[in-house]
Amino acid sequence: MAQLSHDLHAALRAIHGGDLCSPCLWVLPVSGVAVTAVTDPINSRTFSATDSVAARLDEIQLDLGEGPCWQAFSTARPVLIPDLRRCPADLWPVFADAVRPTVARSLFVFPLLVGRTRVGVLSLYRTVPGALGPAGVDTACALAGTVARELATRLLEPAPTRLAALSELEGTMDRSLVYIATGVTMVQLNLAAPAAFARLQAHAFAAGSTVADVAGQVINHRLQLPS
Repeated sequence: MAQLSHDLHAALRAIHGGDLCSPCLWVLPVSGVAVTAVTDPINSRTFSATDSVAARLDEIQLDLGEGPCWQAFSTARPVLIPDLRRCPADLWPVFADAVRPTVARSLFVFPLLVGRTRVGVLSLYRTVPGALGPAGVDTACALAGTVARELATRLLEPAPTRLAALSELEGTMDRSLVYIATGVTMVQLNLAAPAAFARLQAHAFAAGSTVADVAGQVINHRLQLPS
């Protein structure tokens, strides 16, 4: 217990120092971590990730607009999935199928709260099934509190400083192309933003691609979505 307390305090100090993801691996039996800044499906983005699997799990949910990250954010409560092969298909039918090709077998998502303000989610995955356990949940909640404060501080920084910090974060997914492509589609098809983004989502799903890939094609004039 004393060693865990020492390691947890070290992890919290490292998060406070700017490393939002990696310290979680020091004190939790997980394979990878992602921190997501959440607002809405168009503007949300992975802020940091320890590896490509964690980033991909985030991308799937941001592309689809469904999954445990959205539930954790909307309810301000952790969503714990000890076995992704038994993911509740009635809640997230498309997500349940989309995560099967990944190596992730369990996923634990914690809301990032500053007071009552929701700023994002902390996602932890493992390559083996199994519960995180009460002690693991308590530790993850403690980590999430510090991550939330650090993320909120970053998001409130002036835009040039914030973008510079984002470019230095390993594993960051840049979804700015999605935002731009949504604007292009709004103009081309005379649609509101949610409807334009839905067109990008639908095309990506039908093509077996990602929304980011479709967005790149739209911006580079290789694709114009039908009206």
